[in-house]
Amino acid sequence: MKLILSAAALAVLLASGPVRADWLADAWSDQSVRRNGSPAITIGRNSIHVVLPEHTLRQAHAEGMTTERAVGDFLEKYGQRCSGLLDLNARHAALKVKLSLQTRSSFDDIPDGDAVLAEMKAEFLKRYSDRGSPVLFTVAPDHVELTIDYVPTRQVRCVAPEMPSS
Repeated sequence: MKLILSAAALAVLLASGPVRADWLADAWSDQSVRRNGSPAITIGRNSIHVVLPEHTLRQAHAEGMTTERAVGDFLEKYGQRCSGLLDLNARHAALKVKLSLQTRSSFDDIPDGDAVLAEMKAEFLKRYSDRGSPVLFTVAPDHVELTIDYVPTRQVRCVAPEMPSS
C-alpha cells in the first residue's frame, strides 16, 4: 500500500513540471551575491536593463527556463513596482529588455593596459598582500536585446508622497 501511494505521489510531482522557485529565490540572496555578484535592474521609459550573474542564468536554464522567461520572472519578483518611468504593475506586451551578464574574475584577469584598474590592483596588493587577490565581478560590455511579454502576477499599491502646500 505504501509503495502504491509513493508511486502516485511521485507521478503527481513529475506531472506538475519543473519547480522554478529555487533559482529565483536564490537570485538576490546574500549568499548568492557573495558567490556570484549582485544583479541589477535599471528602468527606463521604454526599456529595462537587467544584469544577471551568469551563474544565476545557468541555474534558471538548468531548471528548464528559457532566457526570456527567466528575465520575465526575475523582473516580476525583483522589479521596482512604483516607478514613474515604467509601471511594472501593468502588463507590457513586447517589452524591450537589455540583458548583460556578470561574471566572476580576479585581479589576475585585469589587463595591464587598463591604468586605473592596474593602479587599484597595485594599491590593494601593497596594503593587503597577505590576503591574496579579492574576487571581482565584472559585467560584460555587450548585451543581448530581448523582447518579452511582461505579465505581472501580483499587484502592489503605490502611494505617492503628498506635495507640501504653500
